[in-house]
Amino acid sequence: MPTGDLKDARIAEKAKYLIGEWERHALRLENDSPHVKKAAEELALHLPLLWQDHWDKTATELEELADRLSPVATGLDDAGLLARLILWEPLWLGVNVLLLAALVWRNWPFGKLGYQFMPNPLKLSLEEYRDEAWTLLNMLEEATGGDPMRLLTGDDLEFYKSLPKTLTVWRGSNGISPEQAGAGVCWTTRREIAVGFAHRSKHRDCPNSPVLMRARIRKSEIVLAKAYEYEVVVAPHDARVVPLLKREMVMVRPENMAWTPAATCAPA
Repeated sequence: MPTGDLKDARIAEKAKYLIGEWERHALRLENDSPHVKKAAEELALHLPLLWQDHWDKTATELEELADRLSPVATGLDDAGLLARLILWEPLWLGVNVLLLAALVWRNWPFGKLGYQFMPNPLKLSLEEYRDEAWTLLNMLEEATGGDPMRLLTGDDLEFYKSLPKTLTVWRGSNGISPEQAGAGVCWTTRREIAVGFAHRSKHRDCPNSPVLMRARIRKSEIVLAKAYEYEVVVAPHDARVVPLLKREMVMVRPENMAWTPAATCAPA
């Protein structure tokens, strides 16, 4: 068999396996077999994109390609299932890592049960959880070459560009240890948003124990940024627990979590 035909056959085999796994897992998320079947057929048409060369694509073009691979665009919220399935596989099935990163980012805000691209910290040791965080961040950094603007568009891009060279970031968690909370990768530049998460993200089997973390970082450490919730993806090295103020001991949802140019954060 010619080399090109062999490569195509291997890609077809990987795509068939991937769509089968996606459909099997998607049926657990949504009890609507016809809807899942239709989404799977649509997804299968675009799956070969994963093994094509996209290094010359712009951030906007990558976003458009990621949309084609995101069933959420058809009304089926699969919590980034396709990207998660690829991340679970050795060497990510040989897909184009830049498009994989774009796919992860396109589906970043659609998880129903917390952050979908990291495991439940209650089910792993601290070291295992840190390893998972490192693997995810390493993939994103490999894809972007350390430049978040390789993937960011729209308000996400403008939010990132507005950040100062050094800044303070916050993270709120509940039901896990401060060490586990500090090992997470989702942080915000707004304290009040982190406080909201400290109350909102309570684990069912744990007592109410809000944790507020604070860290100072350099902008160059940020892997990606999301304007909504003033979110930055980063692994701070000096995260510390901060006591909640008396007025922060109860859940108060911030009035507006959408970034605006006038709301640029101040340097740390």
